[in-house]
Amino acid sequence: MEHRNSTSLTSPLPLREAGALRNLGTVSHEFFHAYNTERIRAQGLEPFDFQRVNMSDALWFGEGFTQYYGELILRRAGYYDDEQFFEKVSSWVNARLNSPGARFTSPVEMSRQAAFTDAAVSIDPTNRNNTYLSYYVQGAGLALVLDLQLRQRYHTSLDKYMQAMWQEFGKPQTPALAPTKAYTVADLQRVLGTVAKDTAFAGSFFRRYIYGHEAPRFGENLATMGLAVVPVKALAAALPRQVEFDEEGRCILVRNTTIGSGLYKAGIDRGDQIMTLDGEKIDNMETLEGIMRKHTPADLVPVRVRNRAGQERAVQVVLTEDTNVQVQGMESVEKMTATAAQKEQRAAWLASAAK
Repeated sequence: MEHRNSTSLTSPLPLREAGALRNLGTVSHEFFHAYNTERIRAQGLEPFDFQRVNMSDALWFGEGFTQYYGELILRRAGYYDDEQFFEKVSSWVNARLNSPGARFTSPVEMSRQAAFTDAAVSIDPTNRNNTYLSYYVQGAGLALVLDLQLRQRYHTSLDKYMQAMWQEFGKPQTPALAPTKAYTVADLQRVLGTVAKDTAFAGSFFRRYIYGHEAPRFGENLATMGLAVVPVKALAAALPRQVEFDEEGRCILVRNTTIGSGLYKAGIDRGDQIMTLDGEKIDNMETLEGIMRKHTPADLVPVRVRNRAGQERAVQVVLTEDTNVQVQGMESVEKMTATAAQKEQRAAWLASAAK
């Protein structure tokens, strides 16, 4: 948890190899919070009230942009190579494009859900995987797109935007090291217009992506850096992402099925057990994966399911396509080529400015 002049970190991960890098990602994120969130501080969080909920409209910026920079800093410092950083970018793209919740709720509205989602404890079953997308990953995706647009269209960057926010809202501090001026979402838009020297662009960006539900054009923006968004498994049938196998080998749906999926349309939901799929008993992941490999999207397969009351029924499920994507350099994608100018822009984006 970040504090104004310190951070306390605990982790069960090992301090070597892959665990060390994941721990370093946490350090990078929390360290950036000393700059963004603790000093560049949202109006809804200042002064902080320890007895009541502090609602903020801007956690997509405070947490999401910090998430973006936490990973970007590791690339710029040389702890990640390009491929490792692009894996992080891919996760933000997938989260936004595959989330039903993002179609219904804007980043501003998602931020207001923090009291219910960010380490909050509740025993009530919810449908959040259909109604909610974390402001961490949603904000990181927005930071990515905004950075690329500022670089391509206005020959500036998100770095310059954050520096402008620092000058107005972070640098002026009280003797108690609290910000003398906290920002609003309207301030974030105004400063963007100033940095881009285009208030119409800032207004459009906020209207479409911050107050609205429109999905950013990741492919179009990443292409300016010679990067392509390609399917992980082209024309492959998607595995149900909500299933787990218990100790007895029962295939249980542990989360709500997502809107638009074949299971959702067939009325199968959390707590149900998939007993057979395409006539085969499902008691381990290998069997499930093997069946899915035999099929393609739009195939109709018979499923036998048992609900929490023990009632069994047979349904027909239309398989949907695996929509997961990955971000790669165009030079590594068949029939694509990254130009010298695109590679130069990519290098400038990922390079450290430290002297």
